[in-house]
Amino acid sequence: EGERRGDHEEPPVCQRRQGLLLEDVLHPVGRGLQEAGPPDPVGTVPVLHPGADLALHQGEQGHALAGAVAPEQTVGQAIRDLSPDQITADLNAVADYVSKLPASNGKIVVTGYCWGGTQSFRFATNRPDLKASFVFYGSAPMTGTGAERMIDKATFAKINAPVYGFYAQNDARINETPPKTIEAMTELKKAFDPVTYEGAGHGFMRAGDAPEPVAPVAKGEKEADDKAMADYQKALTAYKANKKARDDAWARWKKLLAGV
Repeated sequence: EGERRGDHEEPPVCQRRQGLLLEDVLHPVGRGLQEAGPPDPVGTVPVLHPGADLALHQGEQGHALAGAVAPEQTVGQAIRDLSPDQITADLNAVADYVSKLPASNGKIVVTGYCWGGTQSFRFATNRPDLKASFVFYGSAPMTGTGAERMIDKATFAKINAPVYGFYAQNDARINETPPKTIEAMTELKKAFDPVTYEGAGHGFMRAGDAPEPVAPVAKGEKEADDKAMADYQKALTAYKANKKARDDAWARWKKLLAGV
């Protein structure tokens, strides 16, 4: 509740890059939670946003990533320009900070979506004490470019935590990587548990939380009405698949978190 009121402590590090304020702690814990804490200390979960999508940071925290709220194109470019080493340093700053809060038991897991999902997987190769990585429609670390792009198998050897994948059936670009990731992780005896959600599309955790599509009102023009109804049925089918995927993934995620 303190966080919702904006009653929170400043993050330990703020760095300005490409004209954006990227805070190493995106969602500071409310003072009340820091001072009193829950009955028992709990694990902490840094959440990594999609590449250029600020919709996950709603309400008073909406400015935490983008400062005075820059255009999405600027945000996306700034994020793409970050070096892997800078991203790792920022995530380590978050993990070090939150793991020492009074409300924390010291356990750190990470989760992310799209670009954030990919970074969650990569963080597992860089953080030895990470307890788990939850990857929502993100790929494993890659090496090379263009046709030479491939799974960066060498980095998998550094993974100590189990990696859990949450993938959409209708997501061709991302779905190229899990089979090769399974093969490499199995060979190295690393834990990788991916689930693909039937009928869902990329970004189903947000799409499945959107309002249900509304049926169109007939206007008496057959061709236009037929098209509007066909579009509605297509949108409704996608919505139902995304909602089920979101509900199932949310239940799975909470169960896995409880076991950490």
